[in-house]
Amino acid sequence: MEYQAGNSYEFNVQGLKQGPDGELYVYLDDGNVFTYRVKPYSFQLEPSYQFPNKLLCDVFGTNYRDQPLLRQNKEAILEEHYERSYDIYPRIDFSILKVGKDGSASYLLIQDEYGIPHRYYTKSAEDYEVGGSIELCVKGIISRNGKAYLELIEPRERKHFTIKDLTPYVAPDVNNQQTTFGKEDLHTEFKTSIVFSAKSSEADIDAQMLIILKEIAAFMNAEGGRMYIGVKDDGETITGIENDYPHLGESDIDRYTYDVKGKTEQQKQDIYENKIRNSLKHINSIAGSLVNISFQKIENHTICVIDIKPSPKPMFVNGILYQRQGASCRPLQRDDISYFVLSKLQGDAMTAFLNNYGADMNVPEEDEDVAEEVNNNGASLTLVPLPTEDDDRDHTIWKQLCFYSDGSYSERRANYPNQNNAHEVHNITIEKYQKKEHQVLLMQYNGGFLNAVNCDNGPFNQQGWGRNGSYLAKDRSARLERVWCADSHDFVAVYCEKDGATYVRVVNVSDIGVHNNLHSHGNLMAPGEYNVVGIYHIPASYHPYIVQLIKRVGPGYDVDGNKKQKSIQRLNEIIKSLPHS
Repeated sequence: MEYQAGNSYEFNVQGLKQGPDGELYVYLDDGNVFTYRVKPYSFQLEPSYQFPNKLLCDVFGTNYRDQPLLRQNKEAILEEHYERSYDIYPRIDFSILKVGKDGSASYLLIQDEYGIPHRYYTKSAEDYEVGGSIELCVKGIISRNGKAYLELIEPRERKHFTIKDLTPYVAPDVNNQQTTFGKEDLHTEFKTSIVFSAKSSEADIDAQMLIILKEIAAFMNAEGGRMYIGVKDDGETITGIENDYPHLGESDIDRYTYDVKGKTEQQKQDIYENKIRNSLKHINSIAGSLVNISFQKIENHTICVIDIKPSPKPMFVNGILYQRQGASCRPLQRDDISYFVLSKLQGDAMTAFLNNYGADMNVPEEDEDVAEEVNNNGASLTLVPLPTEDDDRDHTIWKQLCFYSDGSYSERRANYPNQNNAHEVHNITIEKYQKKEHQVLLMQYNGGFLNAVNCDNGPFNQQGWGRNGSYLAKDRSARLERVWCADSHDFVAVYCEKDGATYVRVVNVSDIGVHNNLHSHGNLMAPGEYNVVGIYHIPASYHPYIVQLIKRVGPGYDVDGNKKQKSIQRLNEIIKSLPHS
């Protein structure tokens, strides 16, 4: 099929996949043999998002092979989240990505909570800063000359944030029996229900509770705040939570039962609170200690009030880090996650920096002004690992492997005499939890080779001790340099050299070819013309720092001449801090 630039076409959606460059794309096909891809919006990266079977895309050009270059049709994307016309204009906080000029007209390049960019023309662009936010009212969607955009106007009270505007949050008195609650902002969120979405009358407690958990985690990852359940977005219309009661036990993922039949109002409120608290466990074990849940009776309706404290550690929902930005819950991406983790672990100054610069903004790695501002605020950039939960795993020894200088190995206790009087060169203990969690034994050889063996397979399916074998049967010239265990979610950093230049890439352990024996030479971790000079194990908890360096093939990124200098610097600091043997 011949595609014309400027036209729109529907494509079949294959799904979200990682491209050769390590970035995520929506992969598409035209029903024939051709496959295409487009960049996803941030809302499409959420685990709860379901792609349609077909996606409408615009053709904006062709590549060197005359294949169409695609982007998602903005009109369809806008219609997915906004109404064509509003009677009451909703207020939305937009992140400011750029302040620019189009001829003599000034504009702001802004981004909404879904990651959709917009352009807003204003005479007062000089009043705003990149990384801040602007509150605008949405009148609806305008389609003109084949393009679609939001019609935006400023509310009467203009609002934007700078570092100086940030003050500690103090929750108001919940017992003042107020009948209006203001508007949604950095510290306030309204929800009508934990069962029904704002756009549907169909009960779906699991989907709605996921939305509630994201908002709660976002408050915990910012300055804390308050969520009112049973109040509409205008902060004035009281709907109450009474309609939620009959549906509390309809969850597919919650093993507890919630039956309110024949219960008093106080008992119903207790059951309602238990439902929320049990759901908080999906964030982590300490989330429940950061919330206080109470109830108010207003206008013959009961509302639920959740007061949320800021968390001392990052709070994830389904592996995604959310943060409250203005009146929105925003997922953090790429380097923003690194900055955020550092702020949580090392001081309030970096938190102020994050709030000023906006969660969806990708700060350029070479931006020295940003780094200088962070340092002036007293924040340290020393790397620390993400906090982990208490270790309750089974550390009982399952196997202990000893490797000898003659190329043999034995499933015996450490320092057990070798039958050929060869000396022990390496030994490793494999604990029962490592077998249960399907960890991988990694064997590093000279020349840049890495063998991977599943800890619950291959030579490990033998019972008892005392079995002798060989780990170098296929290549007597190979020299075993290091042996260790890793989780499949962990990474290895591979450094190699060619013509005086050094390169580095990060590889997920799950992407390393697995063998079923100990005598395989393994996988060459760099192209043949490159000399591997180092392979290092990086725990999965450091993923936020190294995500930009993940690359499945090739030598990787030039250490001295690449835009990812800050990510490479972080990786070097991680390696120095870890106890590698």
